[in-house]
Amino acid sequence: MVYTDAFGPAALIGRARAVPLRSMGTVLPPFNPSMAEIFEAPAELPAWLSQEDLDYHVAQFKNNGFRGGVNWYRNLERNWALTPQLADAKFTQPAHFIAGAEDDVLLYVPDWAEIMPTHFEDLRRTRLIEGAGHWLMLEKPQETADEILLFLASVKDS
Repeated sequence: MVYTDAFGPAALIGRARAVPLRSMGTVLPPFNPSMAEIFEAPAELPAWLSQEDLDYHVAQFKNNGFRGGVNWYRNLERNWALTPQLADAKFTQPAHFIAGAEDDVLLYVPDWAEIMPTHFEDLRRTRLIEGAGHWLMLEKPQETADEILLFLASVKDS
């Protein structure tokens, strides 16, 4: 299954490409489908998401929508245009990158692991946690907490 992501992180660096998504089972037709048309509803909720939590978030989205989150992506080009002084800037503070090994976002830029360190002066660690996707802190809370504590210890010791 492929989905052409022309607006995700790949587009920011001119690498928009077809992205395979593990959660999709068939090739998308050439139209603008809704999320309900793209993803199949799971037979049961994952262990990290209770029905109560899901109901709460659904109610919040019904009340407020997701305009703020979507507007961030809609405004990316303008943000770049307004901050040309940041084009070659590097993060100077200590950093520690943690992601789920199964996070589809990592597929947006296939060589992210080689590119990312060039944007940091002090990238102390990169860790992919197996068995987790995009919602790492919910899917693997203990492993995520362990990585954060490891990072904090490294900052304290420096």
